[in-house]
Amino acid sequence: MMKKGTFLLGIVMLLVCVMPLLTACQQAQEDPQSVLESIAVTQQPARTTYVRGDVFENAGLKVGAKYTGSDDFVDVTDKIKVPTEPLTYAMTKVTVSYTEGDITKTVDIAVTVTKLPPDTLVLDSIPDTALTVEADANGKTAKAYWFAEYGETGAKITAFVTDEEIKASQNMSLSDHVEFLISTAQRLDGGISEDTVLVSVASDGRASFKKYESGQFEPLDESGIEAEGEIFSFGDEIDGYRIIVSVPYSDIQASLENKDMTLCVALCNVNGGDIRQKTSDLFGMQQDASQTYIAVTASNTFAKNKYYYYGATFGDAGAYKTNAAWDLTNDNPGIDADERSARMTGTTTTNEYPAYMHGSSATNFYAEAEFNVIDRKSGEKAGKFGFYIVTESGDGLLLYVAANHNDTSFTGVSFGRAYRHNGVWSSSAVWSTPALPNAGTYQGENYVKLGVYRRNGTVDFYFGDTRIVENFYADYGLDVDTPAYVGIISLGLQIQVKAQRHIDAGNDPDSLLESYQGRKTPIADQDFLFVGDGRFTTGNWSTYNAFAGDLGGTTRNIGTAGTTLANWNNRARIMGDLYTARHVIVNAGITDINDKLVLSAAAFEALARETVMRYKQAFPDATIYFITVIPHYIETYADRWPILKEANDLICAWDIPGVKVIDVVEVFGIESYTDMAQYCKTGNLHLNADGYARLQGAIKEALGII
Repeated sequence: MMKKGTFLLGIVMLLVCVMPLLTACQQAQEDPQSVLESIAVTQQPARTTYVRGDVFENAGLKVGAKYTGSDDFVDVTDKIKVPTEPLTYAMTKVTVSYTEGDITKTVDIAVTVTKLPPDTLVLDSIPDTALTVEADANGKTAKAYWFAEYGETGAKITAFVTDEEIKASQNMSLSDHVEFLISTAQRLDGGISEDTVLVSVASDGRASFKKYESGQFEPLDESGIEAEGEIFSFGDEIDGYRIIVSVPYSDIQASLENKDMTLCVALCNVNGGDIRQKTSDLFGMQQDASQTYIAVTASNTFAKNKYYYYGATFGDAGAYKTNAAWDLTNDNPGIDADERSARMTGTTTTNEYPAYMHGSSATNFYAEAEFNVIDRKSGEKAGKFGFYIVTESGDGLLLYVAANHNDTSFTGVSFGRAYRHNGVWSSSAVWSTPALPNAGTYQGENYVKLGVYRRNGTVDFYFGDTRIVENFYADYGLDVDTPAYVGIISLGLQIQVKAQRHIDAGNDPDSLLESYQGRKTPIADQDFLFVGDGRFTTGNWSTYNAFAGDLGGTTRNIGTAGTTLANWNNRARIMGDLYTARHVIVNAGITDINDKLVLSAAAFEALARETVMRYKQAFPDATIYFITVIPHYIETYADRWPILKEANDLICAWDIPGVKVIDVVEVFGIESYTDMAQYCKTGNLHLNADGYARLQGAIKEALGII
């Protein structure tokens, strides 16, 4: 036991040691002569390395204050002031302060501030991709670059997002995100595909997943989908973020073997209170048709969903309408072709029925079907059935059987055509030959097989295996490489259709396309090819045959009455695909100026220049001869003469290599349209014998044969 004296001695010694410190502190804070002299860091903060934009963290920091008259530091950490502004690149210190009364002291703390986190993804550039989406919010643009690939167990979807607001502020907004719908390629019912998965991923990789079932999205809780996000830079600052998502094939009913996934991608850009979400418009995507529209090919590129179809309804020739959605009630893959086509006849009392349209970007395809006519509609006497080939704009060509009715039975056996240009249908026309053997071929239990073969800008029409029309290239909108849609159509009839098929390079295991190509009649090389307004054996060109034999080579005459230079501009690449020629003679004709389709000389000259340049491109080794407008002695066109004369003068001033101009005004030596009276027939529309003789001579001279 400690003795009482010893205990008291200890107390005295403790007071001797502590009292000086207590006195110093009391003097520092109470003695008016003791003032704040300085502060110092007595313990460094836990973090001293930052990325620009970060805010200083004082965790672990301890600061002491020193007063006059004392060498000791008093802890004042809880009373210091630390900076709260974002740190900037290359800062080496931050300053903290402590204030007592009107005295403030500061101390610096060494820090390192870098531009980017040490593990930042640095890119030279973003790889090229066809699939991009832009979204503008408050004047700042974000752009997503999308990539997709088939992995061993699932799809890998990658998006690189550049963002002007992120670049300017060097701060990430966790509200910025990407979304995409992903599913297997399948037939569509005008909306979102069944079993489609919706993936939404924020810029930091936080993600949510939902699945579309029974008409609505439900959370996909048990999923193997994985997502990650990280920032990236092109150098020394944050430029955007990258998202990578892995989706197991089992979640979307797709497979590595079939390589059959489709996507619809979107980008959400948030800037201030402005939130903008945009969806890809690659291939002119229409969300009301399908939100899983873009197909991922076996080579990990993007293409149109092979099950994306145009739909249409039809009644009379003026009632063609295109719809975005394929109507599954009329094309259920679970029923056979006969039942499916029978549904096409419908029960409606209107004049409109569905038209099956199959989309194809192939410039070389064959489509066929077998047709049976059940009855006519509403007493129709001029029904039609066959194929409609349409461009994305809706312009197209109708090739049909004219199933005419005499109020007792069907009698029609002729084939015909009609075409739609710039939204307007032309009057249909039938060919006198060939024809069906009899109308019974498509009635009762009989089906007639019809087919269309497209090669670049031309179409062949088949009855059975017999080609009845070859190289049809009327102005229906298809150029050499224009995507097309082919469909079964009917006007004024109830029909049944079976055995439909569409063959292109992607589904042609039997090389049938090669067999159809082999049936095409080769077109021999032509020394002289005549194109333009007015068929060269009629009208203005009634004496063409009189001098064609003098040309000293093979000739081909494909001029068409009533056509315009715009018509022949559209046909240029098709002509180059069909023919070769040493000399191409283009007749400008009268339609553009006389019908006031062109209202100024400068406009006509520009159109004519476009014509010769297109034919030079189509026939690079040929000489192009341009025959200027032939005036007529008709008072109705008197006001057109000044434009015609000025246009001819502009055209004759050309200096285009490989192009020669035949100036008709000079040929006839006229100063006014009234001077043409001596060269025109009665009625003044066509040339007389003297007029044709002069024109023949000018053409021969230009061609170098006289």
